[in-house]
Amino acid sequence: MAYLTTTDLRFRRLPNRWVVVLAVLYPVHALLAPQTGWPVVGWHVLTGLLAFVLLFILYVLGAMGGGDVKLGAAVYLWAGPALALPVTVIVAWLGGLLAIAGWLVDRPGLQRFTNRPWRSMSNALSARRGVPYGVALAVGGLFVLWRHVPL
Repeated sequence: MAYLTTTDLRFRRLPNRWVVVLAVLYPVHALLAPQTGWPVVGWHVLTGLLAFVLLFILYVLGAMGGGDVKLGAAVYLWAGPALALPVTVIVAWLGGLLAIAGWLVDRPGLQRFTNRPWRSMSNALSARRGVPYGVALAVGGLFVLWRHVPL
């Protein structure tokens, strides 16, 4: 998740291989978890597919990137119906905060800060490059993993 967050902030890209790894690990987890049966896995798959369809609509409307759609489907696959609402709240709030932060760093008054750390941060958050929803989805994914994987 940290790598996905970093690449989304730096390049506005989410590498497919990392998203695929996240998605493929769910069936592995489901097979190893003794309380998980096929009906539970089915509901998780259905939740992931529904998320994919809804996020794909946002992609078609230009509100989201393709990598965000794939990462969202993987996160909701892990979330299943039980955690779909909390994940949606986390992603929506954090996505909104990232959008506001991007709008703020693009304000002309803030462009006078020319030191390197500020330029790097403002470039990472800049709304001109799009909102890094992958960051919000990764945080939602961390919440799901925290709930699923005992430490």
